[in-house]
Amino acid sequence: MSAYEQRPDHYFRQYERLDTAELHGDWLSLLPSTQLLVLDVGAGSGRDAAWFAD
Repeated sequence: MSAYEQRPDHYFRQYERLDTAELHGDWLSLLPSTQLLVLDVGAGSGRDAAWFAD
């Protein structure tokens, strides 16, 4: 059993605490400054998708 499977609550809280802009800062500057559509494909909480929607 992986560490994530053993303690999913811990990893969820840890990820949710991170600042999205800081977490993805390495590549956010590559996005155009105009309005665009973003497809967030993952198995997370939706935090990043909500950030992009804002």
